[in-house]
Amino acid sequence: MRKNETPQDLALYNLQVLFDVESVLEKALPKMIKASSDETLRSGFKTHLDQTIDQCKRLEKIFSILDKKPRKVKAEGIRAIIADSKLPRSKLSGH
Repeated sequence: MRKNETPQDLALYNLQVLFDVESVLEKALPKMIKASSDETLRSGFKTHLDQTIDQCKRLEKIFSILDKKPRKVKAEGIRAIIADSKLPRSKLSGH
């Protein structure tokens, strides 16, 4: 913990990171649904999208309860995962 940083500051920071992750997924999942040729995978992505939308709404409500503006702290990890999902299958399988 940084000097003068409270547990509340850390909790708010974590909420902001989560809000960014969920927002990135909310934009990426429809593209993944469209790109999927497997119905089971597409169905899983659709379910995940519904859950992600609900999670974004819950996070917005939490920010409101805390009287904080919903702000995002950029999470690079989720962006790397999304970028990897765009790689051609041949690169992913090593062929």
